[in-house]
Amino acid sequence: MNNQPNNNTDRNRELPKGFKRFLPVILAAVILAAAVFTGLAIANHQRNVREAAANASLAEQTQDSSDYRLIAYNGKKYEYNSDIKTILFLGVDKTGEVVSQEYPGYGGQADTILLLLLNSSDQTANILEIPRDTMTDISIYDSNNQYYATQNAQITLQYAYGDGASRSNWLMKNTVSDLIYSLPIESVISLNMEGLDTVVDGIGGVTMTMDADYSYIDPSLTQGAAITMNGSLAERFTRYRDTNTSGSNLQRMSRQTLFIEAFLSQARKASLSGSAISSLLNTADPYLTTDMDAESIKALYSYSFNTNASVIPGEMTQGDVYDEYHVDRDALKDLIIQMYYKEANNQ
Repeated sequence: MNNQPNNNTDRNRELPKGFKRFLPVILAAVILAAAVFTGLAIANHQRNVREAAANASLAEQTQDSSDYRLIAYNGKKYEYNSDIKTILFLGVDKTGEVVSQEYPGYGGQADTILLLLLNSSDQTANILEIPRDTMTDISIYDSNNQYYATQNAQITLQYAYGDGASRSNWLMKNTVSDLIYSLPIESVISLNMEGLDTVVDGIGGVTMTMDADYSYIDPSLTQGAAITMNGSLAERFTRYRDTNTSGSNLQRMSRQTLFIEAFLSQARKASLSGSAISSLLNTADPYLTTDMDAESIKALYSYSFNTNASVIPGEMTQGDVYDEYHVDRDALKDLIIQMYYKEANNQ
């Protein structure tokens, strides 16, 4: 079994034990009583000065590097398509409203991780899905936001080492950027998934035609049925997975992408005004964290989204405790070239 039994929403999943040796004795003694970091072991706190400087420049290093703009690959030169703007969307498995957390581990995990690639030249958009169980290097921090180490682990956990709000978004943006060869990510939108029903009800529901039989989630969701989902049904549709089945997150991720495409398509057809977008954002605000303003979010609705989303290539395996998605780096590089680059002229 890949996860804790009888938990179809992953709301109470603990951090893997492999992380626990990195927190100091005092923090371990305090947080043991909270039952989230039970059994944390000792790690030496030696790199505060050096890592503080590294942390301060991490975002700048990730976003301002020009190395990605012109690259050589398989004997050819490629230039980055500057018409593309990338938005990171995160669906967080946290109940209730967004509240900045003092200690790592209490802010939830990023269950949904999508990159929205917006091409301003033709107003088209592609979606690149990143499985939550993708194994990559994540940065581990203590309660004082001091860096301790880099650990290879599921990318979903990087969100947990922030504050469950803007810092978690920042950490995820840097880690995802590293995963895709340091390509720039302009903005982040994160939504506590409990707030999804509020957002969906705010636009009068989302209509979808079921591409498969999802009656195991709700009896009405049979293949071919055209359903207008209210907020409650939309939340079940996007959050449900059988945690006793290995690889079930890939199926859920596919449903989530279908739903987001339907949501954006419906909003686009409705031609929501700036005031309507602002009203919707006000409704979602308790569950939402973003560095985008209302006009920038409204601009998303002007794009025509490709219905064939891409997935970071790799293979799902059963780890010691949880699923692990191991990236095929060569295939990922091919995909990145295809989605972000064009062959350079006169090179």
